[in-house]
Amino acid sequence: MNADSNNESVRVAALNELKILDTPPEERFDRLTRFAQVLFDTPFAFIALVDKRRAWIKSAQGLNMQEVPRDVSFSNYTVAGNDLFAVEDLETDSRFAAHPFVARAPYARFYAGVPIRGRKGQPVGTFSILDIRPRKLTGKETRLLWQLAEIAAEELASVDYRAALMQARDAQRFYDVSSSLLCVIGFDGYLKSVSPSWHGLLGFSSDDLTTVPLINYIHPLDRQRTL
Repeated sequence: MNADSNNESVRVAALNELKILDTPPEERFDRLTRFAQVLFDTPFAFIALVDKRRAWIKSAQGLNMQEVPRDVSFSNYTVAGNDLFAVEDLETDSRFAAHPFVARAPYARFYAGVPIRGRKGQPVGTFSILDIRPRKLTGKETRLLWQLAEIAAEELASVDYRAALMQARDAQRFYDVSSSLLCVIGFDGYLKSVSPSWHGLLGFSSDDLTTVPLINYIHPLDRQRTL
């Protein structure tokens, strides 16, 4: 295995460790791309994660797609260079003149992206903007794009999404089969949900339990202490 292929294996492994691929949209990322769209006055902003065969879109503004083949992805150039990658006029660049995003809708003319780095610094994806007019990033705009990528990297590293999802599912399964009287109580004093054992042991319906304050089900002698 040569050095380049070894680096690519390490990079893809770092992406897979994040366990973020193919997860649902999340506001914490959508907030960043919406901000970029306004900040750079561009119709398109997106966060893409690049694996072996595709650039998978975690969040996008102005683009209605979930992934693109890696070999036609602008993000592929960004992660390969591990630095800012910008093309001021895609139509006049021989690498991209026939690109489907350039030759056809959305008729992109400008691209800029910077790497989003994994926990150990590998470029696992990109924070990118596209425009329909040729342009050039200023030094200040370049710094802002890097800062957004750094925030996105912090978000990626902040949670093991699949592990959290599995824990939630395991908790729900336990909730459903437990013989204990498990419940979720709101700060307003009402039950928000109850485990099935409430119905089997006490005979109350869900409507009975969730439309009456919980304190009403406590013996009068115990209510003050319970409160």
